[in-house]
Amino acid sequence: GSIDRVPKEGGASERLASALQPTSLAIRGTDLFWSDRAVVVTDGTIHRSALDGSAASVLVTSLTQPASLAIDGDHLYFRSNGSGCAFGGNRSPECFDMGIQRVPIDGGAVEPISTNLAGGDFVITGDGLYFLATSPPRIVLASPDGSEREVTGNLVLQGGITNDGSLRTDGAALYWADGDKVLRMPF
Repeated sequence: GSIDRVPKEGGASERLASALQPTSLAIRGTDLFWSDRAVVVTDGTIHRSALDGSAASVLVTSLTQPASLAIDGDHLYFRSNGSGCAFGGNRSPECFDMGIQRVPIDGGAVEPISTNLAGGDFVITGDGLYFLATSPPRIVLASPDGSEREVTGNLVLQGGITNDGSLRTDGAALYWADGDKVLRMPF
């Protein structure tokens, strides 16, 4: 795998970095962040470089299947499974020891945000972090004060609870796929 870029006008792609199993990208200003699930399940990493690929560094190591990067303020948010979740879709209790975490974009200690197993991307607003929790399927809001609440439940989630679903916002509402439809819910 690799991290590449191509001019908007088209043309030849340029390799910025190599990665074993790159999963997500995030950009802030002139910085590029990416997650790498790796081949060994617990060897996942998160990297940072300049947009041209220079000054590459590793922010976090020893993660289990990191994905879904988002930046808010001085932190990079990501999801990572517990080690027991990585094999055969296991949804046992040890899956719930990782969930959503964050790390300062300049490096530092990883902090837990939610221990709910998240499926797919998440949305950060002034209220907190909205995400698709997978067991049971529902949308949850993790607030900056550390509390969590269910926003809506009983979701079908396109492809089931193991799907890497999408949650998006236009600033006024949340959007997600549920069964055979796309739903919208105002904040």
